[in-house]
Amino acid sequence: MSRIRLLKSSQAYSGYPELFYADRPGLGERPFSEQMQIFLADGFFFGDAWKFYLEAGGRYEVMDVVFNAELAQRQWAREHGVRYSEENWSEAILAAQLADFKPDIWFCNAWLTAQQRLRLRRACPSIRYVIGYDGIRNHDPECLAGCDAVLSCVRESAAFYTRAGFRGYWIPWGFDPRLLARLKPSQERYLISFCGSMVIQRNVSHFERLRLVDRLQRAVGIDVFCADLSGRKIERLLLSHLYRRRLDLAWRTVQICPAVRRLRRINCGERFGLAMLQTLADSKVTLNIHIDIGKTAGNIRLFEATGVGTCLLTDWKENLPDIFEPDREVVAFCSAEECAEKARYLLDHEEARRAIAAAGQKRCLRDHNIGHHILKFADEVLNKL
Repeated sequence: MSRIRLLKSSQAYSGYPELFYADRPGLGERPFSEQMQIFLADGFFFGDAWKFYLEAGGRYEVMDVVFNAELAQRQWAREHGVRYSEENWSEAILAAQLADFKPDIWFCNAWLTAQQRLRLRRACPSIRYVIGYDGIRNHDPECLAGCDAVLSCVRESAAFYTRAGFRGYWIPWGFDPRLLARLKPSQERYLISFCGSMVIQRNVSHFERLRLVDRLQRAVGIDVFCADLSGRKIERLLLSHLYRRRLDLAWRTVQICPAVRRLRRINCGERFGLAMLQTLADSKVTLNIHIDIGKTAGNIRLFEATGVGTCLLTDWKENLPDIFEPDREVVAFCSAEECAEKARYLLDHEEARRAIAAAGQKRCLRDHNIGHHILKFADEVLNKL
């Protein structure tokens, strides 16, 4: 029986590929397959989990592409004699990769426009099924035109896309236990850490996250590792909101600018992949706060933090007890005051903190293995195509 061919095109956060390659001189000149193996082994988001777990059963052949890993993509083009224009190199190379690999299934986990996705699908007749992804409650069917199914780590988003005419499927985030072997033993260098983004856009915003991290820093002290505080990114977003007459967003941005300036002074800079996981592992406590909208927990940091064995302090959500047992496997808070109070308690009570961290990791590795989620999706959907 011939194997099912799946191409997964993902997109890394802006700035991550540049940092990754800067730390590995000469990697961009290595063969494409070697670059992808090393890049995906860094464990960012899904990492190489789809390829590893699906291919292990022998039924799938998976090709991973990182749409904006420019050095790797251009290397693939050189190896295959692909010509492209500088104005549209990323789409042109992805189109050539689809044509060369001839996938049955295209998991388009990249931020393409609907027009790009439709164009690429039409140009590759081997594609029988296209899977999109919405993990931020974007809830925009037009944006995902050209997809047959939409995955989401949010249950209500999966239901939304089913109502919109797609096959919505809830695939919760989890942790890949293989990553533990790639980390060094914890040094507990940080008392409390926060690793994450501070986005202030129309469809995704972290106003509450900014306020809470700022208040916790002033109340207890916290090590912040964030890309979006560098440069003048938030100030540029403010000008964009004003130009586009998004006055509510502009006013809310003005209100949090003092917190931005305070956090910018103590920001340690961005962390991605294994460097971010190592930072979590080296923290006695790490903080998690979901985006402003939504009442449910489920972001990836829940599982990254518990997976590496860190004591997680996270915002309360109504479904949190379905994922982790509060105050036994993770610690939850409902306000900035409660967050600071519980942070102090965890730092002052080492035995209790270590017990919670150990219980959280045990639960994560037992019930939230990302490989199990991928294989379940394959059994319920992909194997029936």
